[in-house]
Amino acid sequence: MHGVPAPAPRRSARIGVHVNRRDALKKLAAGGAIAAGGSLVLSSNAVAETASGPPITGIPGPGEDLTDFVTFSNQGDVTFTHNDTAICPGGGGVTTTYRWRTVGFTLSPPRNKRLQLLDATSLALLNGNDISATGTCISCTDNQLTSGSNSALLQREISNIKTGDQYTLELEITWECSGSPTVVATYDVAGTYPDPATAVNTYDSRL
Repeated sequence: MHGVPAPAPRRSARIGVHVNRRDALKKLAAGGAIAAGGSLVLSSNAVAETASGPPITGIPGPGEDLTDFVTFSNQGDVTFTHNDTAICPGGGGVTTTYRWRTVGFTLSPPRNKRLQLLDATSLALLNGNDISATGTCISCTDNQLTSGSNSALLQREISNIKTGDQYTLELEITWECSGSPTVVATYDVAGTYPDPATAVNTYDSRL
């Protein structure tokens, strides 16, 4: 019995597998971006199956920015729309939910009344904030993510949003399929009127 080495602790083996899987996921996401020639469009379906079920397809890859996103500026209003293309394994429909909030803005005169974030489908008010004397948001830090549709509308209560006005919103999207891991991702939606906004990933439940 002398000279026979003891077996390696199983706990260390589990930790090693977990770390390798996480590293592989990050490398997979980075590789998808490179394969797309610098674009972040193509790597959405490259996530490997996990022990908790096959992944949802047609969504951005881990940590990637939102690409199926449209900004429409018209007559002093801005509409933001996410065109969801998610598909459950086997071709089923995905349950996609949206939550929005106003993070901040800098507006040109006149600075009376408020800046409103509405659900573009129902026109329900998601956030409404007074405009300070310097054109910034009053009490934006108190805004909470509020459930809405895939489309939101940003507008002034009385006058129009003007060229050069800046804004930042937060959008949280949740994708759910039976038998697949739920994915939650958060994006900073930022822009200068009337240019298109960007939707930059700030949180991803897969990372």
